[in-house]
Amino acid sequence: MPMRVTLNDVKKQTWFNDLADPSVPLYKLGKNIPHGAKGHDLLDLLHANGVTIPRAVWFLRVSGANETSGLRNKPSYNPLQYSIDWANIFLGYVKKQLNEIALPSAPRAGLNIKSSFKGILSDVDTRLRWASRFSYSLNLIRAFLEEGLLDRLSFLSWLVQQIGSSNLAQFSFILRLVDEYLTDICVSRALAKPVADACLAKYAEIVSTCPAALLAETRLLTMDILKRLCVRCPDALVSPITWKQYSEAFTAIFNNPDLTADVQHRLPRYALSASRFEKIKARNEALLCLPSDQLPATKISAVMKDVELLNSISYHTDMSNILFFPKDALQDPIVFSSKLDLLLSWSVTPMQYGDHRPFVAITLLKHFRDQASERASRRDVSSPDEFLQDCLFGWLDTSEVAGDIGQLREVALLFGKLVKYEIFSYAWYIQRLIARGEPGLSFSQDKTESRHRRYLRWIPLYDATSSLQSQRKVTLYGVRAREIPEDESERTIRGEIRNLLPEFTGTSPDHHITLSELQDQCQLLFKATRYEQVRIFRQWLLPLLQKFFERHSNDPPPSCLRLYSIGTELLIQSKCYRALYDFACCVLENKPGSELLSAVLDTIQRFVTILVTANAVSKAVRALYHAHCSLRDGSKSRPLMLLLMQLDGSRFLSFYERDQLLRDMADFSAGFPQDQSGESLPANIPEILFLATDEKPDAAFDLASILFLRYRGCVDWGWKVWDDTFASLRQLPTMYPDASPRRLVMTRYISFLEHVDKHLPAGLNQHVLKWLLGSGQAEINSLSAEAWDVVVPVLFELVLRSAIQCTTLLHGIIYPTWRAAASISSHDNTSTASGRNASVMRLSNAILCANFDALQGINSSINLFVAHRLCTQRKLVFRDSNFPLLVGGILSLVWIECNEHLEDDFRSQAASLREQISADRSFARGAYLHLDKLRALCETELRSAVEFGQTTVAQLIISTVGRVFGMPDFDLQDPDGLDLSPFTSPWKMTASHLLLRLILQSTQTSSQALNGLIERIWQAPPDIVSDFANHIRDAAPEIAQKCVFKGAIELFKAAQQLDPKGADYLSFHRRTWDGLRILAHMSHSLDMKNPGEGTFMAPVIQMIAEKLSSADPQTAHYCIHLGILSRLLGFALRFDTANATESLVILRDHLLQHILRLSERIEVDTVLVTMLLDTLCYVIDAISHLSNNADPFQPYPSLSPSEASVTAAPAEIQTRLRRLLPVTFTTNAVANLSYARIVGDVINLEGPVVNRPWEWSENLGEPSVPISMHQYPTSLHPLINAGSLSLESFGGKPVGEILVEEPGMGKIYSGHVSAFLDGAVSSNVWKQDWEESRLQNDRLMEPVAGATTSNPSQGRATSSPTASVGRSPATHVQTSKSSSADDSDLDSRASPHQKTSHKRKTFGSDDEVEIVAGTSASQTNIGTKNPSGHKGKTRKR
Repeated sequence: MPMRVTLNDVKKQTWFNDLADPSVPLYKLGKNIPHGAKGHDLLDLLHANGVTIPRAVWFLRVSGANETSGLRNKPSYNPLQYSIDWANIFLGYVKKQLNEIALPSAPRAGLNIKSSFKGILSDVDTRLRWASRFSYSLNLIRAFLEEGLLDRLSFLSWLVQQIGSSNLAQFSFILRLVDEYLTDICVSRALAKPVADACLAKYAEIVSTCPAALLAETRLLTMDILKRLCVRCPDALVSPITWKQYSEAFTAIFNNPDLTADVQHRLPRYALSASRFEKIKARNEALLCLPSDQLPATKISAVMKDVELLNSISYHTDMSNILFFPKDALQDPIVFSSKLDLLLSWSVTPMQYGDHRPFVAITLLKHFRDQASERASRRDVSSPDEFLQDCLFGWLDTSEVAGDIGQLREVALLFGKLVKYEIFSYAWYIQRLIARGEPGLSFSQDKTESRHRRYLRWIPLYDATSSLQSQRKVTLYGVRAREIPEDESERTIRGEIRNLLPEFTGTSPDHHITLSELQDQCQLLFKATRYEQVRIFRQWLLPLLQKFFERHSNDPPPSCLRLYSIGTELLIQSKCYRALYDFACCVLENKPGSELLSAVLDTIQRFVTILVTANAVSKAVRALYHAHCSLRDGSKSRPLMLLLMQLDGSRFLSFYERDQLLRDMADFSAGFPQDQSGESLPANIPEILFLATDEKPDAAFDLASILFLRYRGCVDWGWKVWDDTFASLRQLPTMYPDASPRRLVMTRYISFLEHVDKHLPAGLNQHVLKWLLGSGQAEINSLSAEAWDVVVPVLFELVLRSAIQCTTLLHGIIYPTWRAAASISSHDNTSTASGRNASVMRLSNAILCANFDALQGINSSINLFVAHRLCTQRKLVFRDSNFPLLVGGILSLVWIECNEHLEDDFRSQAASLREQISADRSFARGAYLHLDKLRALCETELRSAVEFGQTTVAQLIISTVGRVFGMPDFDLQDPDGLDLSPFTSPWKMTASHLLLRLILQSTQTSSQALNGLIERIWQAPPDIVSDFANHIRDAAPEIAQKCVFKGAIELFKAAQQLDPKGADYLSFHRRTWDGLRILAHMSHSLDMKNPGEGTFMAPVIQMIAEKLSSADPQTAHYCIHLGILSRLLGFALRFDTANATESLVILRDHLLQHILRLSERIEVDTVLVTMLLDTLCYVIDAISHLSNNADPFQPYPSLSPSEASVTAAPAEIQTRLRRLLPVTFTTNAVANLSYARIVGDVINLEGPVVNRPWEWSENLGEPSVPISMHQYPTSLHPLINAGSLSLESFGGKPVGEILVEEPGMGKIYSGHVSAFLDGAVSSNVWKQDWEESRLQNDRLMEPVAGATTSNPSQGRATSSPTASVGRSPATHVQTSKSSSADDSDLDSRASPHQKTSHKRKTFGSDDEVEIVAGTSASQTNIGTKNPSGHKGKTRKR
């Protein structure tokens, strides 16, 4: 063993230079080694001097052997400790280099520091130096690991820790090391699990923060390592904690393999890893209590999404962009039939809202039929018409919604349109019913009525042939029927309409008819079947109306407005909306007057949603543009141009027509110049006050014209006119105490404001709104009760004349008044506001509920024209930005209703108004369109109510929302009364989400109510509870979390009673499993790590541990009991388990014991064992997460592999068990070796062979002075370590007698002896071959066998036998480069004077080669010529 000496710097540097020089033999350097640098400094010194890896390993081994020589005799000496110490040195050295790879820190807010970042890899020189040192370190580590000089477990433990704490730059380098040693890592889950977590985290970081071109190789290598882990160690990826965090990234890796050309050979492995991934996914979901059999609500959830899509359709929707049926829907008939059933049922069910729904269904079906037919024609396959007919017939035949008599009119409307567009064949329908012998079709034969008899009688026919009419008649009424009931009913209805419309007979009507009068006179029409209504309108009434308006197109009489209003109302009441639009377009094409044009525009705007969903916008736009062109030369209509621009949306008008429309709008605005040529606005306009006493018929018109000409240059002259007019109206009660003259003055002011509205480019409405939201609030609040009696009728009449919109009054007067009344906190403020509250409530009833009797205004009755205009105005309240304000107003009504400081009459009026508005179907339609805004407003008010303890307010808010959606009432004080059936209906599921969220939010402060509600939920039928569990987390996540916590407490309390020995164990087990499954689905995607709520888990974990410890394998339900306990444990681990570390450790040991016990059975239940192993992995991960220990093996069981041996278990289970137990790495030198002692015929093992790499050094060569073997006694013969392993580790020692070299031994004997020496194995192969071949040749060539080499100057060689033995090639430590030169030198010593030529045959060769001996290469010096001139020849025969 070389000794360490202290050298000065010069000699030390010289020694290291020799060490770095490969030509200097190590045995020369091995006499002594320098003593000095250690650790990182020593490694830096080796790298700086460029010492090769094998020579550096020799030097470090010799240095280590010297350091450990003084420690070997101590009792506490550990042969592996020095390997661990060197592992720490190397790992610290590599970590120091990795830390030099720094990334720029993110800028911090508030610090304005300018700094430039320069990393070590940014400069070429520093990058090369760093890469050289880093690669040298890794090569040295590889050599140490191969020689067993480094503790492999320490190295791998450091590697898996470092990969998780590295940044992206460091990760790229460490990932290569992981890729290199992944085989060793996969031996243990403790090593593979941190690698999997780090790779998933870094992959997600790379995808989210780096462009695709950056770190592309690192990303692909990360994916490759994860896929290899799936194959080699899938248990590393079975971790619900990791799965919940990185499941999306993990799924993306296998959905997008990113295969490139250089990894095509890995395709089989990728396929295998993909199949393993599916199993890993299933195992993780099972640990999260999400079994593969999903709850039935999955289908309902899909239906709910379709319903939400249908309910989102409004007048803003482009129907061509709605994709309800997938393009390949016909490939799966079951899916298509279910979606078609949903669409048809949605269009007619009373549980949904909107008259546009049948037109949505028809348009979607028409689009799908056209696309499917075109695709079938292109692909030359059968048309989908027949299949579509079958599906439509099946819905009519079996649907419960279609069979409801109350929905017969809607079903007839829907299928009438389907027949019209040839989507459904009426003739085919009749033929199919007759072919199958449908009973109850005819009125004359069968008394039992078939549902199809009603359909045949109600479905209308458009442009039907006479044969089809006859077929319908015969099918319904028999062959002998000459006159059918429809004919008699049609004659009677025509008589009713003629009496209602005397204009057809040339008689002038005496008055405008009201809505109630119309309904009384046309009862037969409104009760008639859809078939009769369509026949009357299409074949009689609509042609008459069209002819009337065409005849009076140039000079329309005043009765045209009445005729249009009546015809429009008849069509509306009969829901003949397509005929309604045809009628409106006909009127537009015949030059209507201003009032008639206004009525037509109101109709279009009122039913614009139906217009859009029926794909009739194009026709309406053409008619509106035609009407606009007819008015271009005269007075243009501002509402007409605005509606035309809204409906067109740059889709239907040509570029020229749209440009012309824009120019016309600009010209219209130019007719109201706002130059400064007029006078400036004064502080008051006295003419407005004097208008009250001006009784001239045209006084209002003249004043409006004068003010326009005088102040048109002022932008706000309309605002000033309204301000002065309102001030004048306030004085009317004083000026005119009597009602009759005051009503005349009010009419005069209404006419004046109507004319002012026409003189303003944008109308009077925006000026009134600006005034009400600004300075007008003070004026409104100071009005007296008498002034309110004047102001309210005037405002309402202006709404009826379209000078002011009803939304303006709601925003400026009604809503602020409600909010002020809701906030009144004393009786003192009630008296001053009572008059305003009563007047505003009358105005609210008139606008929102069309309760005209409550408002005694200017007109004593409201005709159809005025009613239509008001209905159009009311539609605007439920649309767009106006709807949230309406919701806020209704919530104010709730607070008014509960405010005890207000008058009882006012509170009852508020309650009545709230109920009427919430029952309006238009409000429900708006609620579905603005569900998020409705939820946000209601939750805000509920929080206020809960905060102030207003349970009545919370109850009324929930009742109001329930009334809007047709849901049952819920009493917060009586949770048992909650009806959960609507929560499973697809039509009410969206609304039930909102209502449930509000209910739970209102009960969260009351633990008794919340517990009662949860108890009510768990007592419901399983299907209802399952559906409830699936969407409660979507409706109210934070409340769902509370429900899960409460339910979990009850579940674990019930689990304490689990007794496998009980008689009713199976039923109790079933109930426990159902509750666990429901809770798991309810808590899916929720964060259950809430320390404030999950502290109860510590005793739960302890309870499960006790159940596991007491589980008896002899009981009949032992396996079932273990299964439910493992699932309960998996669910419990989703909660906060911070205080349950000790119980988790106990659980881990119990689970392992049960796994071993089950694995030793003859028939192993692999499913149960796999489930328990997965649960054990979950427990280990939970312990690791809580402990935060740097040692990756700390949370794992400490059983040795021999103690956990299960030879009877399947190979897969044995492999999984080995990955969970402690792992030890052995070098190849001592692998599977053990010390043994033979006693008699018995071999006793004494323990494994310990690797001692630092306690020996290989023999580097023979001494410089050779010593013959016979000089040593037999007992003192040394054991030379000339190989790569220490023979002392195996107890090797010389035994028996040695071969003693005697004088006179020839080369042949010496060659045989050399084969038995220790150095024979490690000597050069070429040298051995040379010696053996030459010695054998010498024996064959007897004449020259004893020849010796002499000085070349001498003519003849001596015959000394020993002189022929030259220096052995083994005495020099030669490199491979110099071996050939040495051989040539030895060969050159042969005598050149041997001229005898003879033939000899080579031995040991399979070829027949004849060698003609001449001057051999061994007998000739290199570079000299053959003296005889004879060349050796080789001839093959």
